[in-house]
Amino acid sequence: MGLWLLLIIFFLGSWLYNQKLEKERKKDLETDYSKEDLGGIFYEMPNGETWLKFKYDKNTQQNKKQYILETVLQNREMEDEYGYVYYVSKLINCEHYENDYGGNNILKSKNGPYVAYKMISKPEMKQSNISIDRTSGPVQVTTGNSTAYQYTENSTFSSKVYEYKDVMINNGILKEDIEVVMNHPDDSDLKQSFLSKYGLELAKITVNVAGTVVSLLSLLKS
Repeated sequence: MGLWLLLIIFFLGSWLYNQKLEKERKKDLETDYSKEDLGGIFYEMPNGETWLKFKYDKNTQQNKKQYILETVLQNREMEDEYGYVYYVSKLINCEHYENDYGGNNILKSKNGPYVAYKMISKPEMKQSNISIDRTSGPVQVTTGNSTAYQYTENSTFSSKVYEYKDVMINNGILKEDIEVVMNHPDDSDLKQSFLSKYGLELAKITVNVAGTVVSLLSLLKS
């Protein structure tokens, strides 16, 4: 009789647990995560890097995980709890665990999983060195975060803005203003407003065009 009672309790417990999992999975599928706090937390890592981690439940929150991976993309601007601005540098791991080791280096527990990203502060991005190399083909501009851009001769104003978008962001020009210009390529008033607002910043950025070094301001005006 005792064995049968234990089996009944075991199967009832398993059934209740599976019912709870199914309820949580359904909730995950129905949740609009664009309106939810994803719970991202900034961490200063032992190696000096800054990471941003989003915790999720591996068994019941696959939709949350996918939403994070689809929306937290490279170069996205994020703020920490103190209002400091960072940019997403790269995805570290989509199933990262924090391991807690005890004596004799024995694993006591692990916390997670997390979707983990390496972050770069806005001052670090702005300090990135820009080196300009003349190649046999188009001009290649390489920034400190190893992003490559190419200048195309006879390109339009909006296409030039697109080519150098990240370079401009790294030098303090608001991404929102850049995107407005790109989305309205035929609006001459927007173009003039943009050049007037950021003329000093653009003048400080130099590019090599056909062997001649010119300011990005001159290139955008041409």
